[in-house]
Amino acid sequence: IAKNGTTELKSNNFRIKVGATGLKSTLVKITPNHDGILFAGKGYGHGVGMSQWGANMMAQKGLDYQDILKHYYQSVKIVALSSQ
Repeated sequence: IAKNGTTELKSNNFRIKVGATGLKSTLVKITPNHDGILFAGKGYGHGVGMSQWGANMMAQKGLDYQDILKHYYQSVKIVALSSQ
């Protein structure tokens, strides 16, 4: 925090700190109000398929690619491609 009481944090880093469900998009307007700070935003992606943020967090927690893919695509079977 700076001497004037302000701080700067990149939006992606802030989103990681609060969690992807806490801040669904980095397209936000931040406004102080009487209760604290209001984050008004839009966007969440298309809502279908694999969340890049979720997959990244799962990888950081040690899950491998197969576990991550199985989480998002539960009805598929993961197989190796044939070399032929």
